[in-house]
Amino acid sequence: MRGTCAVLLCLGSTAVAALQATVPQRETVSYLGGPSEGPCGLPQLSATARYLVFTCIARDLVPGQFAGTYNTYRRDRSTGIVTRVSIDSQNRPESGGGDRGFVSADGNQVVFSSSTRLHPDVPPRPIGGPADVFPSHVFLRDLAASTTQLIARDPRGAAPPRYGARLLDVAFARSLVAFDASTDLMADPPLPFSQPNQLYLRNWQSGSLERINVRPDGGASAFDAYAPSISPDGRYIAFLSGASDLGPANPTGDSQLLLRDRQNQTTQRISVPYHGGEFARAYYQWGSAQFSGDGRYLAITADSEELVPGGAPDFLDAYVVDLATRRFELISTGHAGQAPDNASFNSVVSGNGRYVAFYSRARNLTATPQPYPAVYVKDRATGDIVNVSAALGEPHQYHVSDISLSEDGSAVAFSWRHRADEPLLGGRWLIYSARLSGAPLAPPMPVPVLGPRAAGMLGIGIVMLGLYALRRRATRRRVASRYPRAL
Repeated sequence: MRGTCAVLLCLGSTAVAALQATVPQRETVSYLGGPSEGPCGLPQLSATARYLVFTCIARDLVPGQFAGTYNTYRRDRSTGIVTRVSIDSQNRPESGGGDRGFVSADGNQVVFSSSTRLHPDVPPRPIGGPADVFPSHVFLRDLAASTTQLIARDPRGAAPPRYGARLLDVAFARSLVAFDASTDLMADPPLPFSQPNQLYLRNWQSGSLERINVRPDGGASAFDAYAPSISPDGRYIAFLSGASDLGPANPTGDSQLLLRDRQNQTTQRISVPYHGGEFARAYYQWGSAQFSGDGRYLAITADSEELVPGGAPDFLDAYVVDLATRRFELISTGHAGQAPDNASFNSVVSGNGRYVAFYSRARNLTATPQPYPAVYVKDRATGDIVNVSAALGEPHQYHVSDISLSEDGSAVAFSWRHRADEPLLGGRWLIYSARLSGAPLAPPMPVPVLGPRAAGMLGIGIVMLGLYALRRRATRRRVASRYPRAL
C-alpha cells in the first residue's frame, strides 16, 4: 500500500471494563414453555447471534415431532420461534432426520447432514444390505423458499456412494462446503471402497469439486486426512493428516496441522515446535481448528509441551495460532498467567480474533478457584477470563461442552449435560447461551502509520517546530532578564 496509510495498527482503548457474561439462558425450550427433554447438542450461532442451529432428539421442540429421531433445528433468538430444518422440499413431517448444522448470517440458509433420504438424488438404502451402512449426506435448506438441496456431490453431480458424505465445515460467503468420504470421488466412476479417507471442497453454486488433501502433482494422498476448517474467504483450509506426500516434511508420520492455500495451490505444515525440528512426543489435536473472520488466527485444542516457550502442561490446552507469524499462544492459562491444572477442550475464536471460548476442567483459571468444570471466555486483549457456566453448577462427570462463539463476540452458546442426580433436569443434555459485555466488542479504529515520504515530511516539520520552540524559549529568557515583571 502506498501513500500515508502504508500500515494500519490497531490501538486498544485506554479504559476498558472487565469482561462479563450474563447468567446462562436456556435455548432448548419446549413449545409448551418448559425445558426440553433433549438430548440436544452441536450449537452453531449466526454471525450476530440472532439465530442458533442445533441438533436434538427431543419430541417437544415443535408440535408433531416424532420421538427417537435426531433433527436439525433453527431458533430465532429474537422471537423464540424454533423451526425444524431437516425436512424435504415437500415439507413432509415424516421426512425428518438431521445432525450437525451451520447457519448463514441472515439465518435463512442452513447446511446440515442427514442419513434420511431428503432429496430424490440420494440413492435409497439397499434392502437387506450391511447393517453397518448408514450413509450420511449433506443438504442445504432454504427456509424462505422451503427447499432442500443435496449439495455434496461428485463431479458428475451424483451423490457419493455407499457411506455418502459427512459434513465438516461451511463458508456461506463463498458457497463452499467441506466434507469427507471414504470414496475417491475424482475417479470415474468413483471408487466405493477408496482408502484412505478423502477431504473434498465443493462450491454448491458452480458445482466445482476439489480435493483438499492433494499431492503437489495433483494426485490423491496415500494417507488419511480429516477435520477440515475453511477460512471465511474460502482461500485457506486447515486440516489434520499424517501424510508425508502433501509437500511438507513429516518424518515421524504423526498427525499434523496443515494449511492448504487454494490460491497458491500449496500445503504447509503449521504444527511445528517453537524451537524448530520435530516434536519429541507426537503432536495431538482435539477436533478441528477454527478460523477468525480475517483468516489470520486459528483456535485449536492440542496436547503438546513444545508449542510455546517454557512448555505447557501434559494435557489438552486451548491455543490460538497467528498464521502471520506462525506463533502459538497458550490461551487456557490461569488469571495470573500460571499453567492450568487440568485439560481444556473445544476452543473457538470470535471473528476479530479477540475472544476465545473453551471448556475446561481446570480449577485455577480465575482469581477465585472454580469447584467444577466450566465454559470459559477469554479476552486476548486484556487477559480477562470469565466462567460463563458458573450458574449451572456441576455438569455430568463425563460431559464436554460443544461451543459456538458468534462472529461479533457478543454471545456464546454451549451444550450442557446436567448431573444425573440434579432435581428436575437430572441427566438432561440441553443448550444454553450467554451474552458477553464489558470490553468493546467492535475492533478498535485503525490508526494510519505514515509511509516513507509522509514520514520524511513529518520529520522535517517536527525539526522546524523544535527549532521554533528553542528560539521562542531563548527570546522569553532575554525578556525575563530585562523585564522581570513582564512575564
